[in-house]
Amino acid sequence: MITINNNFDLESLQVGKTCKIRGLKKGSATLSDNMQIESLRYSPDKVILTLGDATNFADEIKKL
Repeated sequence: MITINNNFDLESLQVGKTCKIRGLKKGSATLSDNMQIESLRYSPDKVILTLGDATNFADEIKKL
């Protein structure tokens, strides 16, 4: 579980936006530096995010 600062505006979260999870151990393979919000589920006391890797398609094409 990841806790967001109480001052964060949860309503500003939108599907398609990217986020960065800070405070992880270096070399963590679980979450990348640039995660895209794939879905949101709101409840009275929390928001559950589904995250995926945000791939920059221009960078991927350059690799070809």
